[in-house]
Amino acid sequence: MLAEILLSLSGISSPIWQQLDDKPGNSDDNNFIRHVSPPERALLGVLEELASLHVVLRKTTTSISETHISTICRAIGTRITQRYLREFTDKIVEVEKSILQEDAEYVGAYKIVPLSTIVTQFQPWVRKLRWLEKTVHTLHGRGGSGAEHSQGTRVLAYLEKESHTGYTDIGDMSSDLLTLGQRAWVQALMPWIFYGKLPSVGIEEFLINKSDINNGVQYALRESSIPYFAIGLTAETILDIGKALNQIRDQKASSGMASTSSRVCNMILPASLRTVQALSYRLNSNDLSRAVTFISESISEAALSHLLPIHRIYDFLQVAQEYLLFGSGEFSGLLIEHIQEKVNSMQDSQAVSRPVRKLGQLDDLMLQTGDLNVILDKTWSDMSFITS
Repeated sequence: MLAEILLSLSGISSPIWQQLDDKPGNSDDNNFIRHVSPPERALLGVLEELASLHVVLRKTTTSISETHISTICRAIGTRITQRYLREFTDKIVEVEKSILQEDAEYVGAYKIVPLSTIVTQFQPWVRKLRWLEKTVHTLHGRGGSGAEHSQGTRVLAYLEKESHTGYTDIGDMSSDLLTLGQRAWVQALMPWIFYGKLPSVGIEEFLINKSDINNGVQYALRESSIPYFAIGLTAETILDIGKALNQIRDQKASSGMASTSSRVCNMILPASLRTVQALSYRLNSNDLSRAVTFISESISEAALSHLLPIHRIYDFLQVAQEYLLFGSGEFSGLLIEHIQEKVNSMQDSQAVSRPVRKLGQLDDLMLQTGDLNVILDKTWSDMSFITS
C-alpha cells in the first residue's frame, strides 16, 4: 500500500483513492480500506488531496506553458512546473529513499512505517499546493472578476497582493513568481523601447496597441494591459519611445536615409540595454520610471544630432539672430531710448497732480497699443537712417 501511495503522489493514476471513497459496507474482500480505521482514513485523505492537486497542477501548468497567449502566464506556469512541482517530486523521492534505507525517522519497530509519519513529512505541501492551484486558476482567468484587465496584468497584481499574506512559504513563492512575471514583462517590452517594434509573442496582451488607419498605422496604450508598476506617466513615456523610433525610421526611409535611422538605434542601444539590465527586481515603479525617462532622453539627443546636424542648427541660430536683430545693438538702444522718452513725457504730465512721494514711480503709467506702435515706428525710422 505504501508504494502505491508514493506512486500516486508522484502523479501516477492509482485506484487506491477510489477504494478510499467507497463506503465500508461496500468494500469487497480484496479492498484494503476495510482494514483502515477512521483516523487512518483521515490521514489518507490528506495524501489523496496532495495526489489530486499534483495531477491537476501538472496537467494545467503544461497547458498554460504551451498554449497561453500571455508570455507572463507562460513563464509563471513553466516556473511552477520546473521548480515547485519538481521540489514536491524530490520530496517524494527523499521519503521513499529514507524508507528503503530504513531510516529510523520513518521506520519503526518490526519495519513498520507509521502513516502519521508520512503525512507529517508532506503536511507543509498541503498549503503550498492549494495556493498553487489557486494561482493556476488565476492564470487561466478563473480566479475571480477582472475582465477589465488582461491576464498578465491581473496575475501580476494578484501575486503582488499574495506576497503580503503573512505566510512565509506563500510569500516566498508569490515573490518568486512575481519577479519572474515582471522579468517576462520587461523582456516583452525590450523590442518596443529598443527598436520600436511590437513583440512577436503575446502581442494580444502587450500594453501598446497597433491599429491601421488611412494614412498608415497608429499606436496607442491598451489600458487593460498596463501593470500596476507602470501606470501614469511611465506608460505614456513608453508609448512615446516606440513612436519616436518608428517616426525616425519612417522619416529616414522616405528620404532615402535608412542607414541613419540604424545609426540612431545603434547609438542608444548599449546605454538603453545597460539601463534595463540594471533594473532591480521586484520592480519599483520609481526605478522603472527613471529608466524609461533616461531612454527617452537618450533617443531625443541621438535623434536630434542626426535629424538636425550641427551646421543646420548654426544656420537656424544665425537666421534667428538676424531676424530678431539680436546682433544689431542699434535696434535695442533706439527702442529703449524712445520708450524712455515716452515714460518721461507721461511722468512730466502727471507731476503736477501727484504727491511728492509718488513722483518717479511707474505705478500709474499705462502704455497703450497705440503708444507702442508709435515707439516702434520711430525706432524703425531711425534705423533706416543708420543703415542707409
